[in-house]
Amino acid sequence: KDLVIFYRSSKKLFYILKMASGVSVDNECETQFNELKMKHKHKYVIFKLSDDSKKIEVDCVSSHDKEGTDTKYNEFVGKLRGAKKDDKPDCRYAAYDFEYFDDKTKNTGNKIVFVTWAPDTASIKQKMLYTSSKKALE
Repeated sequence: KDLVIFYRSSKKLFYILKMASGVSVDNECETQFNELKMKHKHKYVIFKLSDDSKKIEVDCVSSHDKEGTDTKYNEFVGKLRGAKKDDKPDCRYAAYDFEYFDDKTKNTGNKIVFVTWAPDTASIKQKMLYTSSKKALE
């Protein structure tokens, strides 16, 4: 069953969104994620909902070149903060290849971090749609 969310404003009840969003995932998302995870070809992949909000698609990817980790991270955060839809702040999903150094073993390692970006200034509808569609990426 679909869970329906309502929002009360000025004593009126407005239908906002069905929680079972029915959003699909574009095949390119899986391809780019696997290149990040298996081949470490990308430092990050950012995903977004299509303009019609029916599927999740790749927004942008980053190369995994020799630039400093701080530079790539700042670029990543800048892309998330700059995400727009209709000139308004928008939500995004992202996978980031996080590199770390273990002091005990003196080895470096990588972990893939999944981020759901939902800024306070994004619309409630977009935040709810992104939250309810996140399961499609799992």
